[in-house]
Amino acid sequence: MPVVAIGEAPRGWISIGREPVGVVAIGGYAVGVFASGIVAIGVVAIGTIGIGVVSIGTLALGLLSLGVVAMGFASGGAVALGRLAFGACAVGWYAAGGVAAGAYAWGQWVWGFFRAEGWTFPPNPPPRERLLFPNWRPPRPASG
Repeated sequence: MPVVAIGEAPRGWISIGREPVGVVAIGGYAVGVFASGIVAIGVVAIGTIGIGVVSIGTLALGLLSLGVVAMGFASGGAVALGRLAFGACAVGWYAAGGVAAGAYAWGQWVWGFFRAEGWTFPPNPPPRERLLFPNWRPPRPASG
């Protein structure tokens, strides 16, 4: 395997091209440990569409994702979906943002299952907060 490969579909430690595959892949549809391109798939993926453990892009999917639309365990962006979601519109178990929905939610407009806490800034109207199921109680164990 060459150290540096350049071309249409290069394969090498460092690959640059249209469909590169390598430890470092740079190009259109990149696959590698460190991938950068239009569609990037790798441990660290940076691109228009980034898919990886750490992904950054317009559409980011992964364990830690940052982007306009981000989905993953911990995500941040304009629209964020995940266990920990931070963004203008956040949906997740723990969600924080302008509009937030989840089991625990914090933000300007919030909807939470267990907790919903709104915050506001002085010139803005009061926060709007609401529990999704206000009368829900956990089931009681059977006594025997």
